[in-house]
Amino acid sequence: MSAYSEDLLHGAPEISGGSIGRLIALISCIAIFILTAFFGVRGGYSVLAIITFCVMLILWRHSQQSLGIVLIFSAMTLYVVPFVSLIYVDLPVTLAVFALFSMTAYVMVNVGQSVERHSPPFDPSYSSERNLLIMVALLVLGLVATPFVGDFGQPLFTGFAAVALVHLERAHWGQGSKITRWVCLVIYAVAICIYAALFWDGFGRIVIISLLLLPIIVSVRYRLFHLSPLVLAGAGGAMVFIGRVLRFGFSEGIAGISEDSGATHIILSSELLANHARNTSGTTLLQQFELFFLNWAPRSIWPGKPININSLFVDSYLGRAGYSEEHSTALGFFGEQIYLAPAFWLLTVPIAIAMALAVRALIGRLAQPYYSSVVIYDVWLVTLFWGGMASFAARAWFTVIPLVIYVIFLKYREALPRSE
Repeated sequence: MSAYSEDLLHGAPEISGGSIGRLIALISCIAIFILTAFFGVRGGYSVLAIITFCVMLILWRHSQQSLGIVLIFSAMTLYVVPFVSLIYVDLPVTLAVFALFSMTAYVMVNVGQSVERHSPPFDPSYSSERNLLIMVALLVLGLVATPFVGDFGQPLFTGFAAVALVHLERAHWGQGSKITRWVCLVIYAVAICIYAALFWDGFGRIVIISLLLLPIIVSVRYRLFHLSPLVLAGAGGAMVFIGRVLRFGFSEGIAGISEDSGATHIILSSELLANHARNTSGTTLLQQFELFFLNWAPRSIWPGKPININSLFVDSYLGRAGYSEEHSTALGFFGEQIYLAPAFWLLTVPIAIAMALAVRALIGRLAQPYYSSVVIYDVWLVTLFWGGMASFAARAWFTVIPLVIYVIFLKYREALPRSE
């Protein structure tokens, strides 16, 4: 077994457990959460800076892992930059949700650590070039088929992209030349950019960002390059501005982000937390838990399928007047818990996180040793924190299910890793 394989199996120094510093960071976030959520302390840029420092400290040693990368990226894109803009325009938001995210991140990276130790079957007999060709073929098929399936184009392409990711990973298993492995990464990213240029309608920026994270995380896993946490955080912040420009053009500077959908989850979560709003949506938290697993199922075969809270919230809380029938909004993962379980949401949040981590561990076990299965799940956690459980499921399972089925087929076909 190579030294790298042993590091992955037993835990390399950069992915080791907690420290006193990280524990202090966690305690600081707990204190800020209590003060801002229950004692009316609003906070400002100084408190935002403290939480940002704490979450980076919490996640720093996990920054070469899939979950750590996704959570650092989420912290910057979903919380830090939007909060900067919201505080700038003096909107009444609370930093409690960011402190709660930081506490959640601490739990997730530590509980999810076991998945990171799965040892990949490095074998020089794996052909990086052959897997490159298969990867390209799958991505091209996805691009060619997308315009022929109408509204199902995005799920179809993301499904092809998920299966193609398996062959990007297998190219790394062969430990071929770095040039070939870099070519794999670049071609994969270019295919995503082509999809965005030809088929993206400007909505769902998180989808494009999540797809672009896929080849990066897999390549970092196999040490094609080291990803600096500061570079990752900076790129996440920049993506917020780039995404807004791509959709709305240059307008209003940092203040414009406060009016963007990327900040809605913070605004609504803060309002619900402050107002103790009563759930009048007609749905329950249990039904949203059902959608976490089954939102991909067509309503034609499930007539009683619950409606996403993000849509019902417009009718029950905001009012449909002035909005189209299809309009929905993002409460955020924490916002939907607060609204649908106002009396005991502090209990349902850890239950939901435990559920998400248990599903992640199951996926990792079913698809072991394919780390891409974990990556494809993790990248949609950005959607989970932004849009909630049903929004997560509407995107995640169209990639996770095809990938897991495909790798199970590969494992049964090969029985044991063999020469390609």
